[in-house]
Amino acid sequence: MADHSLRGATARAWGVGLTIVVGLVTPLTSGFSQSLDAIVRPKSSLVLEDVGSFIVGGQTITDARGKLIVVNQMYVEYMRPRGSAKSVPVVMVHGGGFTGKIYQTKPDGGMGWEEYFARRGFAVFVADQVGRGRSAPDLSAIEQVRTRNLLPSALPNIRRTSVDDAWTTFRLGPRPGVPYADTQFPIGAIEAFSRQITPSVGKPQQPENYSVLARLAADLRGAVLIGHSESGQYPIEAALLDAAGIRGAVMIEPSCKRVSFEDKSLISYSDGEIARLTKVPLLIVFGDHLDMPWMFGASWRNAFDDCVALAGRVNAAGGSAHILYPPDKSVRGNSHMLMVDRNSDQIADWIIDWIRQYVPAEPSKKKRPH
Repeated sequence: MADHSLRGATARAWGVGLTIVVGLVTPLTSGFSQSLDAIVRPKSSLVLEDVGSFIVGGQTITDARGKLIVVNQMYVEYMRPRGSAKSVPVVMVHGGGFTGKIYQTKPDGGMGWEEYFARRGFAVFVADQVGRGRSAPDLSAIEQVRTRNLLPSALPNIRRTSVDDAWTTFRLGPRPGVPYADTQFPIGAIEAFSRQITPSVGKPQQPENYSVLARLAADLRGAVLIGHSESGQYPIEAALLDAAGIRGAVMIEPSCKRVSFEDKSLISYSDGEIARLTKVPLLIVFGDHLDMPWMFGASWRNAFDDCVALAGRVNAAGGSAHILYPPDKSVRGNSHMLMVDRNSDQIADWIIDWIRQYVPAEPSKKKRPH
């Protein structure tokens, strides 16, 4: 893993997967539409012990009609390959504006991380964030406005990333329709990629996601949590809530400071929280072109510097934190969406190597606190 010196820059970036109101003005390329025939067939079979799905968490509330509904649940699907009991389970959580689909078959038809990790011997659990995708948003406020129990100002924002904003925000290129010369993103599959982008209703439900992920890891008797962008912080936030089942945390292009959704300010983790994070091995992953201007006058470089500083604090306190930055390995052009980039297998291999080197394969013997 790369050995970065600490940087003194004060972060200004809001390092989460913020979704933007749709405003498509750039034509999509080539009319590429993903189909079954476009999927690249692996040369060998994948033997699974089982595959399925389940729901974690959830709370029953009364809606505006006086009916009972369930909110704050998390949809999880999984595949367990033969022999996976020898490896620590892996939980993958998507970023803002997406669902767990982002870890499945890639827009260019290549193998996604869900299957790739399974082929490398891991039981893989792919979650839709609480309030996103098949976990479903809580529409109570919308119902309350519809029935005139709340004013329209109470309506949640509904946002969706436009393809134009994806070009720059996800660092595919310097402007819409113009890719970086060295980009690893499959530009020919931009249309198929755009079809994965989904609306986000309201703010990320952070506390609910933290608690459900901590519970899921404990139920699995230990797991590595992988979060991306908006969910990049979720693994360490879940560990701070209850680390009993969290054997490792992989943070892909995260914010390494807490973000206030009211004023967009950033808050550093306390020394006490850093001390608790020394109990969980951390890997922080970033792509290339970090100096690309972003929103609010910030850049991804700020978020990266914050994460280097966080890793330094954890290591200074006696923990194990590493930075995976492909340019340090002479690999250029990775985007914000490393799991769909053309070299996603290479990125996955580096993550897997880190897991096998730094994450204990056996469950912790410590009892979970009550």
